[in-house]
Amino acid sequence: MDTQALTGQHSRVSWAGIWAGLFVGLGIQIVLTALGLGIGLTASGSSATDYIAHLPKGVEVWSGLVWLLSAFLGGYVAAWMSGAYDRAAGVFHGFVTWGIMMTVLLGAAIVLMELMRLTIHMTTPMTPLVKAAAWWAFASGIVSLGCAYLGGRIGVRAAEHSLEEKGVQRAA
Repeated sequence: MDTQALTGQHSRVSWAGIWAGLFVGLGIQIVLTALGLGIGLTASGSSATDYIAHLPKGVEVWSGLVWLLSAFLGGYVAAWMSGAYDRAAGVFHGFVTWGIMMTVLLGAAIVLMELMRLTIHMTTPMTPLVKAAAWWAFASGIVSLGCAYLGGRIGVRAAEHSLEEKGVQRAA
């Protein structure tokens, strides 16, 4: 079996890998968040118009866990699909994917909060909701960054393993 040597010269950003990680991460985020909201709204049994205040705390916990999982898998896919063969490049691709995901999800959250404010007469003032959402976004953002880091590191290992199966070796 012929083997090829790969040099460590791969320093380019793979936008294809980042886009792949972004769409995988966002897809997981959307589907699993919808699942948690559906279960939470069903479990609350509230007929009140202020359904947000009546959601079980488990929905908040679920949302945080889903964000961690989607950040990890987005970073993993970005690193794996990037073709990067060193951990620093994998972590970089995970971080960039995380940054774009944060921007997209924050923008969506702002739009949804504004739509809720304009269309639903809520009995709970918006200030406590916005304050709680800001702290959740901060805390889950920091922890999810760590998950994207791990996803990038582990994704590079998967890429290296795929290369080894094909008989390609990295140059020392």
